[in-house]
Amino acid sequence: MQNEFKEIAIGGHTFMLIQLDPWRRLAFIADLQKEFLVPLLKSGNENDLDKLKNNDIDMLAILSGFSAALDSHTLEKWTRRILSDGLIVYDREDGQRAKLSFSELNKFFTQPTDILLLLKEAVLFNIADFSQLLSSFNRQGTQPGKVSEG
Repeated sequence: MQNEFKEIAIGGHTFMLIQLDPWRRLAFIADLQKEFLVPLLKSGNENDLDKLKNNDIDMLAILSGFSAALDSHTLEKWTRRILSDGLIVYDREDGQRAKLSFSELNKFFTQPTDILLLLKEAVLFNIADFSQLLSSFNRQGTQPGKVSEG
């Protein structure tokens, strides 16, 4: 099975977002929701998640919603995890693909908001179908899917 990918341009550079294999995505999502989703839901409102998902971003609103969970240590930890997991790659000058590394962030970006935008896009690309699953649990009287015995 080959991982899905998506090209994105941010800060004048083109990057490729890579989707993790299913098990690593599940673990990634589990850790992500524990550290960010729960505090965001406790301190924000339900429209914050919709705005984040639909690229209708109000960075101050999102940052204030994450304030319960987001500090420099946590931001660095998750940035390093996103990068070391290989969620963001780029084409080097020699034509080879390389994982974006933490030490290269300042080489590619002059604005911190561009870094946040890239990280957000990488995370959303890896949780896209999971949000559909979550919404299926919230609908009353519906089941997330049929399961049959083999």
